[in-house]
Amino acid sequence: MMSVKVYAVGARNFLFLNVPPVERAPATLEYGADDQIIEGAAILEWNGRLIKVARQLRGKHADVTVFALDTYSIFNAVLNNPKVFPQTAGYRNTTRYCATYMNGTPNMTSFSASCGLPVNEYFWLNQLHPTYPMHDAMAAHIVNLLEKVPPGGFECNCSGSDDGNGHENRNANEKEGRRLGYGLSKIVKWKL
Repeated sequence: MMSVKVYAVGARNFLFLNVPPVERAPATLEYGADDQIIEGAAILEWNGRLIKVARQLRGKHADVTVFALDTYSIFNAVLNNPKVFPQTAGYRNTTRYCATYMNGTPNMTSFSASCGLPVNEYFWLNQLHPTYPMHDAMAAHIVNLLEKVPPGGFECNCSGSDDGNGHENRNANEKEGRRLGYGLSKIVKWKL
């Protein structure tokens, strides 16, 4: 396991990012609802296993700090309502991409009349990757997560995961998200 190898060479801070909802990407949408369901289930299974690995790492090594960011919920929040985060409030299209932009643009607000919108108003840059406002939102969430965890701690904002006491944390806590300036599910601290 890679985390064991990097621990052996001195790493003591680990940031785990789960897989976002790729089943909502244009690449998957073109194959239909059955493929979306299959891919979504596989992603959720992987994400659950990733959190178990993160918890096991922290359980084995009291001197590590583990951060786990739920990109799946962050992406879904934006795809459902782009205004949920200030960085993504300018999105006007969250379901398609413009082929003119798919290989990158000269600047972050490039506009092509054939697309009808500037690149930064599309969620999807191409069939699979988001545009920079989503990256900015992710960076803000990572900063927030890193600032919350004391050395030797474990913090996860993972919806749909076990809180360490056998309780599921599946529902987003929008009120807490608005209080903190973002629409994530409530941060869950696991005491290992």
